[in-house]
Amino acid sequence: MKETAVPRVLGENVLARTKFVEFKERAYVNKFGEERRWSLVSRVGGQQAVMIIPYFGDKLVVTREFRVPVGGCCYSFPAGLIDPGEDAARAAQRELDEETGLKIAEVLAVSPPVFNSPGLCDEAVTLVYARVEGTPSREKLEADEDIETLFLDREQVAAIMNDPANAIGAKAWIEFYHFVNKK
Repeated sequence: MKETAVPRVLGENVLARTKFVEFKERAYVNKFGEERRWSLVSRVGGQQAVMIIPYFGDKLVVTREFRVPVGGCCYSFPAGLIDPGEDAARAAQRELDEETGLKIAEVLAVSPPVFNSPGLCDEAVTLVYARVEGTPSREKLEADEDIETLFLDREQVAAIMNDPANAIGAKAWIEFYHFVNKK
């Protein structure tokens, strides 16, 4: 079969909606000019997320959080939704404070929005790398948030990575790998 078309989205239908997410079906044309359908999940209103990769001195600040979809605890980083009118750096400070009680001392880098799982959803997340300060606190956690803040050195992060019983977020795994193997 010869490629005859530029792939493109034709439109979408919302199949189901909850307070936070929509299950959608998008019609598209593939490279052979064939019309197809793709199922995906979107955040209501297209709201995007921020994740903070925090460093405290020579330690990586990691969260261990109960995550319902995983069915247990998952190692990751502080993260949350960007509120309307809020930029990623401001959202990062707010989420870091709410989830850990820590404050951003210095923003090291801010990524463009990157996609979490582009075969499943259209959610993008902006990564904010930062040096942080303060004392951890659980005071601002919401009822459905069970988050432990950990200050880990390379050996501790490697131990988490090497334990197959641990659930680790994909973005966290990549950062863990680089942190452990930094020269």
